[in-house]
Amino acid sequence: MQEQAVTKKSSVSKTLFWITLLVFLSFPLAGIGTRLAWWNYAVGLTAVKWLVYVAVIFLIFAVITFAMSFTTKGAVNRRSNLWAVLFCLIPVSMVGHQYLLMKKLPVIHDITTDTKNPPKFMENIHGRGSESNSLQYAGEKIAAQQQSAYPNVQPIITETNAEKSYIRVLRLVKRNSWEIVDANPSKGTLEAVATTFWFGFKDDVSIRVMPEGSGARVDIRSVSRVGKSDVGTNAKRIEQFAKQFRDTNNQDKARDNAEPATQNG
Repeated sequence: MQEQAVTKKSSVSKTLFWITLLVFLSFPLAGIGTRLAWWNYAVGLTAVKWLVYVAVIFLIFAVITFAMSFTTKGAVNRRSNLWAVLFCLIPVSMVGHQYLLMKKLPVIHDITTDTKNPPKFMENIHGRGSESNSLQYAGEKIAAQQQSAYPNVQPIITETNAEKSYIRVLRLVKRNSWEIVDANPSKGTLEAVATTFWFGFKDDVSIRVMPEGSGARVDIRSVSRVGKSDVGTNAKRIEQFAKQFRDTNNQDKARDNAEPATQNG
């Protein structure tokens, strides 16, 4: 009788393992399907929403069965049940984190280093789709929200002249694998499209490089094509790009300073 009970619990654990594994794999599939245009992004997001509900239900069940596995002999059930817990806990935690961010951050999707005179889009307006967000900047309505939520989004002020700064910008855009839509060195402007990792959302990016004193000022604007909130994606993109620019600038300075020393040696 006891052996039958153990066998039954083992069967339940195996079934739970495979079901939760399927739920786990369904999460990336929702994004991949959207990225490959198998379905609309709204379908993908709705799928994630319902998958979270399903994952929470099975997470509760998996935790209970994991606790109960300590009352039976052998570690097989415990391992299967632990995996079941992880298969549900990982995606629920990740989506939950995004949900908390969405509640914390302002509902905006147009971020720029210059809220007074943001870089404009001239070429990206083509081929964006009728459902895309407007590229018309909303002005003070979102500027105050941006400055409060993302105070580190600031223009790049560099001692490097505009011409060399533009070359550096172009190099970094290519390094980040952004699709260049238009590059105009004479005007100091560059337009590109950045694609997010999971769902493959398209975000429009406009960069403007202008002389400032003996150096240059680099302004960046990043706009999500879909969705009311970008959950901080555009601000993060701009901050990372600014860091890359500064790091590259420091590396170039160090190399330039090292060359005379090498020649003198």
